[in-house]
Amino acid sequence: LVADQRARVGMAAAAQSIIETAIERFVSKRNWTLCNFELEFWAQRHRPDDTDAGASYRRYNERVAQILRSSARRGDDLELAEPLSGLIAVLLDGLAFQWFVYSDKDRLAADGRRATQMLERYIAAHRAAARQEVASVTMRADEASAKRSVPRQRS
Repeated sequence: LVADQRARVGMAAAAQSIIETAIERFVSKRNWTLCNFELEFWAQRHRPDDTDAGASYRRYNERVAQILRSSARRGDDLELAEPLSGLIAVLLDGLAFQWFVYSDKDRLAADGRRATQMLERYIAAHRAAARQEVASVTMRADEASAKRSVPRQRS
C-alpha cells in the first residue's frame, strides 16, 4: 500500500492510488499474487474453524481505512473509510482473479479504471448527500432562529 499520507488528496484519489498500485503489483508479481490467493484458500480448506484465518484481510482493511482517513479532505466522511476499505478489497480480489483467468493487461487496466470510477461516484454521491443534509439542518436552524427573532405582539 502506497499513498502519500501527508497529502490530503481526498479519499477518492487515495482509493484510486491503492487500486492502481495493486494492479501494477498483480502484473509485475503475478506468481506472488497467485501464491497469496493459494495460501488463503489452503488455510480455509485446512483450518475452516480457525478464527484467525482472516487476520491478513483484517490487517489489510485496517491499513487501507487508515490511509483513506489520513488522505481525507474537507467534505470527505471519515466514517466511509471502513466500508470503502472493504469494497476496495472486494474489487481487488475480483480484479486479481480476472487477471489470473484472462492474463490480459489491457482488460485489467480498463477494469481497474472502471473500479476507480465507481468508487469516485460512490464517494461523490455520499459527499453530496452529506452536503444536502447539512443544508437542510442549516435551513431548519435559520427558520427556528427567524421565528425566535420575530417580536411578539402584546394584546
